[in-house]
Amino acid sequence: MPANRTLVLDEEIRLLSNLALVGDSSCLIRQTKPGLRLFVGEDIHSVTLSGFAVRGAGPQALFEPERRTDVDGEAPRTVTDAGLIHFLSSASGASSDLAVQNLTMSDGYNLLCVRGAQRVRVENCHFSNWMLYAALCSGSSDVTVIGNRFEQCAQARGYTAYAFSATGDERRGYPQRRLRFLRNMVSGVPSWDGFMTHEVDDLIVEDNEFRDVRNGIDITSPSGRIANVRVSRNRIFHTRSDPWRGRSAAHFGISVAADPGVPFIRNVNVSENLVSGANAVPGLSSGGYVIGALAFSRIGELTVSGNGIADIGNEDSKLPKPKGFDCISIYQPSSNVTILNNTGNGTLDRYFLELDATTDGASDNIKISGNTFSTSSKMTSLTRFVRGNFKNVSIFNNRLMSSSRRTSQFEVEPESAHVALLPSIS
Repeated sequence: MPANRTLVLDEEIRLLSNLALVGDSSCLIRQTKPGLRLFVGEDIHSVTLSGFAVRGAGPQALFEPERRTDVDGEAPRTVTDAGLIHFLSSASGASSDLAVQNLTMSDGYNLLCVRGAQRVRVENCHFSNWMLYAALCSGSSDVTVIGNRFEQCAQARGYTAYAFSATGDERRGYPQRRLRFLRNMVSGVPSWDGFMTHEVDDLIVEDNEFRDVRNGIDITSPSGRIANVRVSRNRIFHTRSDPWRGRSAAHFGISVAADPGVPFIRNVNVSENLVSGANAVPGLSSGGYVIGALAFSRIGELTVSGNGIADIGNEDSKLPKPKGFDCISIYQPSSNVTILNNTGNGTLDRYFLELDATTDGASDNIKISGNTFSTSSKMTSLTRFVRGNFKNVSIFNNRLMSSSRRTSQFEVEPESAHVALLPSIS
């Protein structure tokens, strides 16, 4: 593509297979017609877009979250169709071997949308001023998103918004597998998530930085499994604003969670992350956690180790009906859960770690060791066992520093939880 040129489009460009569209940052492709998709390809392969800038008609163009309208008499599209660059897959085919490199994308409801594709690489791009998704790569396999900048989502109200999102639906033939999100910079998503995926197998989220986000890393599933996940060496700095204006909404640093009916959460490692400023702004929290693993079925093979939790606040406890905010929350653990060498500080007055096996649940082989928390509050116990039966529990070398005169490594709810300790407790 020629340098120092602006191309204004009033109709979409259909992408074909075996195509390389290359320019430089002085080449701008503009969208002037609200709702126009600039580039669209379906069931295509071996396509590279590289080097140029793409600008939409504005993040408000076409759709509002509550309302989806027609475009020039066409059938209504879903919100994922309102964007600039689209790689799509039909029911009988799939796009594959796609590369989006060194692009600057801005001013669209969504910017990049990939669905049902195989072997996708998004690298060294700059995303800014979007409303819902900066980049969406759903139902896809072998996706690598590396070295990109996501800056300043335009959503200023209490609605969901995402820098990056990738959701799977294995029951309908669109599993999310082998996803890598590496060395990206995300800032300015105060209403919702920096990173989100639903239903995933083989995920690595590593060496990213998230600033001014309500939720950092959101790994959840409404129906399918979550398995083989590594979340490590990320830095998350929570927002200091509340677009929800005090209404109840999720607030967490890193979440791995599944809804009822999900088969399991298996083989998850959350390690060496830094999360700063959770629960520290009035109105931001109505319950929640900094790091949470919650399965309404079962959790197995979970490790939370070497994470730093800095400057956690105590704002939830000041609400008229506080729901409880914890540093680390494990709900329905099943077997082989390790909480090791995590540290934290702040003003929180509840618990550093809370484990809840539910009334009829049972958990086996739980190790809690080397965790420390420093707080100016009168917190009395580092760990709390809420409900259920816990077998083969090992608790040692944990330390709580608070303003309370008497502290303990753990406490057990006497009428609802039963804990069988191994001899290693000290």
